[in-house]
This record gives sequence, structure tokens and C-alpha cells, in this order.
Amino acid sequence: MSLVSCTLQDGVASSVFKYSSADDLIQFSRESGDDSNSFTFLDTAAVSDGVVKGYIVDGTFVDASGAAVKNEDITKQSRLRVICAQGGGIIQTEGKVLYMTEGVTPVDEFTVSTPDEGKSYIIFK
Repeated sequence: MSLVSCTLQDGVASSVFKYSSADDLIQFSRESGDDSNSFTFLDTAAVSDGVVKGYIVDGTFVDASGAAVKNEDITKQSRLRVICAQGGGIIQTEGKVLYMTEGVTPVDEFTVSTPDEGKSYIIFK
């Protein structure tokens, strides 16, 4: 883990850390008593690889406006990425969030909040 940036503005301190793996993030959160997330599993992959891993196929997806999206409309878009998250927390992606499973709450174009229970899938470009 390494500290990427740290700011203090209007009495609020913000730090950004870089982790070698998702497992390192989960372990650090547990060890430091960070209760801002309850992740037990995090993974990201190209959509095509996510399908092979069983992601996407078992989710019911919506777009950012909440409209239903067919899984096959997602899986045919090879340039997209998928995040699989078990547990709750805030996830900020490197690209615009296009689709998410029901129960995931959009925060902004690049950020979502996942529920504490179950698996969540976030599709971004």
C-alpha cells in the first residue's frame, strides 16, 4: 500500500491510497477498523472475462436512470469492464458507470454505493 495523495480542506482530511490488490484493500480495512466498507471480495475484469468467471450472467441490470437492461446487451460490448463486489461500500471507477445490478446506488457518473449484502456488479467504460 502507498499513499497517493492527502489533502486538508475546510477541516476535512482526504487520503487516497494505492493497494497492490483488492485483497490488500480488504485486509487493510479490517486491520485498521475501517467500517466505511464491508467488502469481502472485489474483482475487476473485461466483460468477456467476467462472463467466463460467472459475473454478469446472474445479475439483473439497470442503467444509471434505473431502466432495465438485458444482460446480452452488456455482454456483446467487448470494450467494457465489470467490477464484482461482495459487500457494501463506495466504489469509484476509472471510467463512466453505464450499468449496475439492482440495489447498487449511483453517486455520480463514476461512483456507486453497493449494498452490504450480496454480490453487486458494476459495468463501466
